[in-house]
Amino acid sequence: DGVKEPARLFDPPAAKAAGQTAGAAYVVVAVIRSASPAVRIDVRAVRVADAAVVGEATASGRADRFIEAQDVLVAKVVDVLAGVLPPGDADRIKQGAHANHPTTLAAAVEYGAGLQARDGNDFESAAAHLKKAIDGQPAFALGHSRTSDVVRALYRIKRPPPEPASQSPRKTKTVVRP
Repeated sequence: DGVKEPARLFDPPAAKAAGQTAGAAYVVVAVIRSASPAVRIDVRAVRVADAAVVGEATASGRADRFIEAQDVLVAKVVDVLAGVLPPGDADRIKQGAHANHPTTLAAAVEYGAGLQARDGNDFESAAAHLKKAIDGQPAFALGHSRTSDVVRALYRIKRPPPEPASQSPRKTKTVVRP
């Protein structure tokens, strides 16, 4: 039974373009659906060269236990891609999946909203969403890193430009010697 979803939620040419931009051989596309108290995550692995779907997987569970469903899904996707991954990478990816992700569905949603706002150059909104995503999650290193990136971008935008050197008043120091 394959993953069925509206075409607007899955666009193989867009996945191919994203993979080409990133220089990747494969792209994993995910759709998260939540209807409290349930959550479902559908993914497809796409070969960038021809936009062919090489595998798909689904995981579902309770929204308040979202990360458990995510971890099951990561294992399924890695199993789908095991034939094309370099030796040892499948195990490394499965282990790494537990180490750096938001621990709640609400944090994952805020993180996604923050990235979307950042991509739209709305850095104030991005900062607000990303701060909500990392609140109380010290192990979510990627979230902390993205928040830092957005705050730096916001600082660059709000900081007044330096005065040109030719217009800056010169400061002089007078030294009085006895």
